[in-house]
Amino acid sequence: MVNRISVRSVTPLLEELGKKGNKVSPSDLRDLIKNLRESNQFSKALEVSSWMGENKVFHLFSEDYAARLHLIDKVLGLEEADKFFESSIPENMKDYSVYATLLNLYTRSERNLVKAE
Repeated sequence: MVNRISVRSVTPLLEELGKKGNKVSPSDLRDLIKNLRESNQFSKALEVSSWMGENKVFHLFSEDYAARLHLIDKVLGLEEADKFFESSIPENMKDYSVYATLLNLYTRSERNLVKAE
């Protein structure tokens, strides 16, 4: 599976799994995201994370939003991560893990050091 992921988009693979009636478990998707992040395949990890959110295959936790926030920063930049935080994360999911991730992103950027403070 890893070889197929490194060659092409992850979304068709996830959709194919869903069509075959296989239930994609939350832990499998979280493990896939983790493995993709660890192998520096941030775009594909973001693709899986986005697919999870868009298809609402299960209830997301604040840690899922924090991971996606980090991936958006890696792939699309801090400005997009900031927009995602403001417009896409439900208020009840903005807990310590999400704010800690956002603060970490701000402190890595000299431009947003004031926001971090």
